[in-house]
Amino acid sequence: MDTKELNKIERDREEKLNKLKEAGFNYPNDFNKAEDIGDIVQAHGSLSKEDLEKAAIQVSTAGRVILKREMGKVVFMTIEDTSGSVQGYFSKNNFDDEIENIKTLDVGDIVGVSGQLFRTRTDELTIEAKHYQLLTKSLKPMPDKHKGLQDIETIYRQRYIDLMSNKDSRDIFIKRNAIIKSLRSDLEEQKLHANFNEGHSVFVPCEESDNVVQTAKEFRKMENDMREDAGLPLKKKSSNKDDDVMIIDDDDDDDDDDEKVEPEVSKEMVEKL
Repeated sequence: MDTKELNKIERDREEKLNKLKEAGFNYPNDFNKAEDIGDIVQAHGSLSKEDLEKAAIQVSTAGRVILKREMGKVVFMTIEDTSGSVQGYFSKNNFDDEIENIKTLDVGDIVGVSGQLFRTRTDELTIEAKHYQLLTKSLKPMPDKHKGLQDIETIYRQRYIDLMSNKDSRDIFIKRNAIIKSLRSDLEEQKLHANFNEGHSVFVPCEESDNVVQTAKEFRKMENDMREDAGLPLKKKSSNKDDDVMIIDDDDDDDDDDEKVEPEVSKEMVEKL
């Protein structure tokens, strides 16, 4: 997408937002998201069309619009949150003239949807929307649905775009947090902190300049590469009289612009000064 086209899209969306504000839109926070999308799919995704019709299951959820298709008097949208995605079905029969406003929603907008679950002719689990609410208006277009985010610089410098549009990146992010949580829990369960008074978790940069590493070496002879990298930040922490710390060592290496460096790498250990 060239700059001229991008600017036009952003101007169009800003105009939509201004019209919404004139009509009273003010980023509402009163929508009741009763269930995550992933929970809905897990609980009801195995039910057949007939079972869904018989059960008449009502759901209320919210997420980002990642795909939108207009077909005459109906609009299909794929809505996604961090737990999964589901299709929403908006028809003129349920919304009358409001369907025209629904058609103005953009990919990237965050909407709340309430309605009944059913299956389409293609057997896709879908919410037949009876109520919707625009929660957040997206002013910038999302990366291409099929090509995805391809610019390496943007991926590493604007992580929020990558996390928003790339499920694999989100999965890594979630797993990383789970691993760190598990490590902390395991250390506490093993009572390693019993010999470390009141241990504290500290995030420190992994990569430092040669001068900083040399300063760290002068502070203390490091026993391995990790201690060597983390030495100076650890010294700064110990200067606050926190003698016992648990190090969360972020491996944030930008040297040589190595695209293969994984930005979610962390190392964790217990250190006693």
